Amino acid sequence: MSLLVFPNVTNPVYPLDEGRENPAISSQMENGMVVSRPRFTRIRKKWTLKWTALKNNEYQILMTFWEKMCGGSQEFQWINPVTAASYTVRFTGEMNFHLTSHDMWEGEITLQEV
Repeated sequence: MSLLVFPNVTNPVYPLDEGRENPAISSQMENGMVVSRPRFTRIRKKWTLKWTALKNNEYQILMTFWEKMCGGSQEFQWINPVTAASYTVRFTGEMNFHLTSHDMWEGEITLQEV
């Protein structure tokens, strides 16, 4: 089964925030020492994509895709617009957009590598 692909809408604006999940788990011992180890063997990336002037038709495409993915329930393919690298991701957090003028939406979404 092939993954659905993130819709072709205008690229997000800069800054395009990129982060990495901290896989460490740590415990404080009775003598004050802290012992840590990786909880996961893989470090996942996440990105926050922002739009300041997304046209209404593209906003509708993005919302339809969000609903098709049941928010963060399903994974899909996303191509980083800066590096052109392909990632399997899912939405995380809420999707909040604001109508800033007659036909323009402003908002952001967060993607996390699966």
